[in-house]
Amino acid sequence: MFRIGLRGRTQLTVIAMSIATFILILYRMSSNDASSHAAQIGDAGHNDLMSKKLQEINEFSSMTQSAEQIARQKSFEERIMADVHGKANRDEKFGRRLMLPNYKNNANSKENHISGDSVVREDTRLIQPKGSPLFEGQRIVHLDLKGAPPRLSYYEELFPLLRDLGTTGILMEYEDMFPFTGPQLQDIPAFNAYSKSDIKQILTLAYNNGLQVIPLIQTFGHLEYVLKLRKFADMREVPKYPQVICPSHNSTFSMLTTMIDQVVELHPGIKYLHIGCDEVYYLGDCVRCAMAMVDHKWSKTQLFLSHVVRMAKYIRQKHSGVIPLTWDDEFRDLTETELHESNVAHWVEPVVWKYTPDVAILTSEMWDKYSSVFPAVWIASAFKGATGPDKYVTDINMVSVPMVVSQILKCDVPVPMSPGMGRTRCAFPGAAILDAAERLYSVTLNVERLLSDSTVKGWLTQYNIDHSFSSPSHVEHATAELDRCRMELTYIERDMKLAMAEVYDRHTAVEWVSTFIQPLTIRLQKLWEAKEKLLTKEYWPRRPLDMLNSNSQDL
Repeated sequence: MFRIGLRGRTQLTVIAMSIATFILILYRMSSNDASSHAAQIGDAGHNDLMSKKLQEINEFSSMTQSAEQIARQKSFEERIMADVHGKANRDEKFGRRLMLPNYKNNANSKENHISGDSVVREDTRLIQPKGSPLFEGQRIVHLDLKGAPPRLSYYEELFPLLRDLGTTGILMEYEDMFPFTGPQLQDIPAFNAYSKSDIKQILTLAYNNGLQVIPLIQTFGHLEYVLKLRKFADMREVPKYPQVICPSHNSTFSMLTTMIDQVVELHPGIKYLHIGCDEVYYLGDCVRCAMAMVDHKWSKTQLFLSHVVRMAKYIRQKHSGVIPLTWDDEFRDLTETELHESNVAHWVEPVVWKYTPDVAILTSEMWDKYSSVFPAVWIASAFKGATGPDKYVTDINMVSVPMVVSQILKCDVPVPMSPGMGRTRCAFPGAAILDAAERLYSVTLNVERLLSDSTVKGWLTQYNIDHSFSSPSHVEHATAELDRCRMELTYIERDMKLAMAEVYDRHTAVEWVSTFIQPLTIRLQKLWEAKEKLLTKEYWPRRPLDMLNSNSQDL
């Protein structure tokens, strides 16, 4: 039985090996055939593979199929490929219409392909040079100084960085940092305002980095830096609030045009001048404006437009070649007829701004109105991660863009997109301020967690502190991290002052620390004093605590 069993197993082994050998031979034949065709096609031919007919690819088809089968297969392939190419063309045209809202089919245009250094789309008007930016317009960075002027040395580092990031210009909102002069305006500048030579140096730095400068002068709302002063208080639209200037006051036009003249004089060759005119919260409320509306039979809308047009018209006529820009928010609720009748579009170009997450609040009707009224419209918004309203997936590469930004900002690791997700270790101008601010954010979170702990809420209430009545073990447990937070906050204040000294003057650093660090320091100091007070007690009275008196034997 042993011999018979061995012989049977040997036969099965031989059969299995024969089958495996046959399969291997077939596999090698098919591999050689595929390699042969791959060599014939080559890398360059892979792009044309889908356009080749099957019988052109497999020269052995006549040996494996009948002529009738080949004919049927050829007809089937042609129908499939026609459908594929037709769908691809339709999708391509549809995609172009999504990306280019003004795209119009050109019946005389011909399909083009990538050639040379340009990508030529079906519409020959749309030519994008290879490697050129998708957006060819202006990319302006708004610097709102508002009492915190950077040092000139900081601009020397900042402007090259902005240039490398693709910036084409700077919108400089000076407010009280501009060196206004003369009997009428000499009290407006802050004591740490720029000098005329400082402004000239800033303009030279911008010019050397290919950045145009657009000055911004508020001429309606946001005039607190002027109207806060006693000298100009009677020019307020509402006496209680220094935000909005009265457009009907006898001195308003003279003062604003003097400011404009001084700014333009110190910015020779500018093409644009922004005159603000946003958030005019108070309009037509003073007696002067009420009388003006009665005399001219104006509505509040007409009063507003009259002032804007008057300011812009002065700029156009006095400073030839300078185009006034305005914020758009006060135009949004106006009708197309009101805008046309005022002729405001002849004098200004609006800048549409909206920083809320949902930009759909700016309706299509508004855009249609603006396109009908204004020859040019600017856009000012915060990037929200979207590249089109109909996109399910953004065009932005979520890996490459942060990496490019990290390289430009000289960061050791990719920059975290959310606060508290890690330290940003970069070397761009002002990076030390960001580092200290991130540390402050982290400490603030730790303090909030400490104060929201149930032990703190239960054993360090104001009642406990007032009556020095608590549990030492619970107090020690609740304040275990307190000393570490206080020490870290001390280091942050030191480092922030050093970092800000490289960018701002001493006054700005003092204000920032007083606003953001000292309130937290005071909270921690009060908690530490409460802890020390509670831990000094070794004996506690009987309740109720509000009945205690100096003769109590339990004290």
